[in-house]
Formats: sequence, structure tokens, C-alpha cells
Amino acid sequence: MDIEDIPISNKLIRELIEWVNMYGEWIDWDEDKLLPNGIELEEEHNKQGLNLTGKIKKELEGKYRIKFSPSTMARMYAKKNR
Repeated sequence: MDIEDIPISNKLIRELIEWVNMYGEWIDWDEDKLLPNGIELEEEHNKQGLNLTGKIKKELEGKYRIKFSPSTMARMYAKKNR
């Protein structure tokens, strides 16, 4: 499903695209390791995602079932690099 097929405002589509593009900013991809504040960055990303989920639910007014699944990648990296 393309995001443009979802009946939400263009403003919300832009917010979602911006949020998606920020995914993984808590990882140093060159070194394949978690940034020092990576867990906090991921938690903030998850808070933004939850907020966007609420906006989507409001705009769709119950037409679809929407569920937010928070990222847990930072914790996976933290365990990997112990």
C-alpha cells in the first residue's frame, strides 16, 4: 500500500515521511554500533510515532484499525555490543 493511497491529509503524509526517514538515526551505520545516546533517540522516535498514530486514527475516524509497534532496535544493538 502506498502512503498516497491512505485517505489522510498531505500535511500528515509529510510528517509520516519525515518520521520514517529518521528511523535508525540512533545507529552509527559505518561502525554498526549504537550511538552513546541511542536508546534515548529511539525512545523519542517511538514517542513521535505514537503521536502520529493518534493523528492518523483521528483523521481516519475508525475506518481502519491502526496499531503502533515501537522500535526495539537500539536495545538489540545494546545487547549485541555488551
